Amino acid sequence: MIFLKNCFVGTTQDIDVIPIHAEVQFALRDCGLKSGVLMVSIPDSGASPIVFDAQTEKIETLKEAFKQLGPPFVQGVYIGNSVSVPFQGDKLLLAPKRNVYIVDFATEGKRREFVLHLMGEPKEAPAARPTRQQARR
Repeated sequence: MIFLKNCFVGTTQDIDVIPIHAEVQFALRDCGLKSGVLMVSIPDSGASPIVFDAQTEKIETLKEAFKQLGPPFVQGVYIGNSVSVPFQGDKLLLAPKRNVYIVDFATEGKRREFVLHLMGEPKEAPAARPTRQQARR
């Protein structure tokens, strides 16, 4: 089973590292899946999803490192436009301090789209269809 959800975040004129934990939690709740894989993708250039530690000092260090990579389109190429994380129930299978973020490299504030793709096993198995022989009885 597959569940798709388009989401949006607002960005600033600087490098932004935006947690998307709330959006991911809503998608895990609404998807109807018991377990599977979450893929976060960004359809436009200039941003990337990452899995990273939720510590302010590490995020600031990461922002400074990104500034050294060059223009926004180059920064995004280094990281890519998607990341995949396994989940079970309503929990991502990550270390406790790790979370999913959107890194926006663009130098203009904008509305940034990202897509949550959840693929996996449904919470409830679909009802079995009767065979032809069973249907005739």
